[in-house]
Amino acid sequence: AEVPISHIFEKGPYAFKIGGRMDGFFEPSKIEEIKTAFNLKDLKSKLKDESHPYCLQLQTYGYIHHLQKKEIPELSFHLVSTRNFQTHDLAIELKIESFETWLDLRLSELVIEADEAIRRVKRRKKLSKDLEFPFQNMRSGQSDLVFKVFDGINEKKRMLFQAPTGLGKTAGVLYPNLKE
Repeated sequence: AEVPISHIFEKGPYAFKIGGRMDGFFEPSKIEEIKTAFNLKDLKSKLKDESHPYCLQLQTYGYIHHLQKKEIPELSFHLVSTRNFQTHDLAIELKIESFETWLDLRLSELVIEADEAIRRVKRRKKLSKDLEFPFQNMRSGQSDLVFKVFDGINEKKRMLFQAPTGLGKTAGVLYPNLKE
């Protein structure tokens, strides 16, 4: 069964929870990821590059395990061909220093992305204050819809509306959501 693993990494003003589900964990300390491909030869060739996303995924699991258990696990891919169901096991090494260099760079990138997301939210909230309903007048029943959506947003409710054609459901739902 898949085994969940996660760790919180702090960088700048943020704490990033990074984790996933290992395809296999074997005692005393082996982590396995199963990957499928039509052509195993091509996949094996790609996995020689330590910066391939699959390799980084497996190394991340191994690094988190290392932080939590104070041991360096064996890391292995179990590759399966979807064409002929042949399999191949491929071990990779967790190089702590090079992984930490990559991780520090990636966390720095995430700090920039988080800062940009916060700026976007602030800008959108500022713009939304001046947002007006897109038409001069609301249709009959549309104002009820708009206020129900506003209430639902404030109460964090999930909503489903059914209304006749021509009521103005699109603007009646989009307006309060964009305003929010």
